[in-house]
Amino acid sequence: MGETARIKGSELLKTMPSGIKSQGILLVDNDHGMNLLNKMRFEDEGLNVVGEVDNYSKAQAHVSLGLLGIAVIILDRDLKSPEGNGVDIYKKVQQNPELKVITIACCGLIGGEKEPGYGEFFVPKPHDEEDMFLAVANALTAAHVLQQKNNSHQLAERNEQINANQSSSEGLVA
Repeated sequence: MGETARIKGSELLKTMPSGIKSQGILLVDNDHGMNLLNKMRFEDEGLNVVGEVDNYSKAQAHVSLGLLGIAVIILDRDLKSPEGNGVDIYKKVQQNPELKVITIACCGLIGGEKEPGYGEFFVPKPHDEEDMFLAVANALTAAHVLQQKNNSHQLAERNEQINANQSSSEGLVA
């Protein structure tokens, strides 16, 4: 049998609508050089990197501030500092179901399978650029779909309120 065709992340990113690509990405890795490299790669692909942090305190501040404009966090689970680590940040971020997290770590695979607790999106270190692009494309798409679903629910609730108000107003006029 022939080799299975593999989707290239960079090709997938090129086909994505700008509304999806414009969602914010936060990079959290204690390797400042890796943050800068990923930022350049992502921006070259037209992605919106809203910040990069290289320690626990800065990452915690972004999480505590409500992550305005951030749809995806690329988190180094191996991040360590006296204040906390990547696992602590991961647990905190998981409290916001609208936020998608791509975890990167040296470990996390057992027999080629992802260990539990590494989230929906996982890229092992050292990572291939195309694997990272594919994970980012999938996470941004998932974040966009969830946002659209939430917007749809909010519109439906507003319509119900408007209809209820109109019904009660009509009852007063009659």
